[in-house]
Amino acid sequence: ARVVAVSSVAHRFSSQDELWTAEKLNDRQTYNKLRWYGWSKLCNILFSRELHRRYDVHAVAVHPGAVRGNLLRFVPAPWFVVRAFERLFYWDAATAALTVLRPLVDSTIEPGSYLVPVARPHVSSDRAADAELGV
Repeated sequence: ARVVAVSSVAHRFSSQDELWTAEKLNDRQTYNKLRWYGWSKLCNILFSRELHRRYDVHAVAVHPGAVRGNLLRFVPAPWFVVRAFERLFYWDAATAALTVLRPLVDSTIEPGSYLVPVARPHVSSDRAADAELGV
């Protein structure tokens, strides 16, 4: 079996000083959406590595990159500017999908790897490599 967990380079934005709980998630005073997004993406990397360690499943985490779509629909800028920005800096869906698909079909990708666009192995953060954090 092969598993691909979709993560993000934003896993680096997770809180560096604490583990977060459901209580923290619901605390309006300390809630930070970017840190929580980063935490969820860090958990996807940790999940894939732990899945491989515990059950010997070929699991990999990937960051498909920023993908063109409606992600920037609430940006307070003219739509033509947003679209131009996306065309310059965001991946089209077919290209982004290559990073997700490669570990499913390429046996040379090591379990526990982290891939970035376009389908290249890359070093994740120190926290993502922390085996104790994934337990």
